[in-house]
Amino acid sequence: MDEFLIPHANFKRLYEEYKKYGSLAIGVDFDNTIFDYHNKGYNCSTVIDLVIRAQRLGNKIHIFTANPDHDKVKAHCEAEGIIIEGINTGFDLGWESRKPFYNLLLDDRAGLISAVEDLSQLVQILEIEAIGAMNFPDIRDEMFN
Repeated sequence: MDEFLIPHANFKRLYEEYKKYGSLAIGVDFDNTIFDYHNKGYNCSTVIDLVIRAQRLGNKIHIFTANPDHDKVKAHCEAEGIIIEGINTGFDLGWESRKPFYNLLLDDRAGLISAVEDLSQLVQILEIEAIGAMNFPDIRDEMFN
């Protein structure tokens, strides 16, 4: 079976990369992921809150969007409390690439629910580790096996 079709494999990779590097590059789509582009009443607060929590843990947020109005994108992110590293940029891998690198992409057109579940689980565990409030080897054992 393909490695990343195994349940919790992506979470495991995110956790290992965070522990190795101390932060992740998280790509966040703008339209209909953190902003109701078509004014249909979409509530993006779950993703916005998760992005802010991830950012507080030292992760870097990169907006990945087709929206040409970068000033609007920046202003919305600032208003929501999201500090962005850039727009349509990614983590610098040390070589040129048209494809931005992210450890995780939050995008309404690219498996948003799966990415949110993985990031939510990661953030929750990292927050617990940060405050040292509880020992949870059983959770890690379950996720990594």
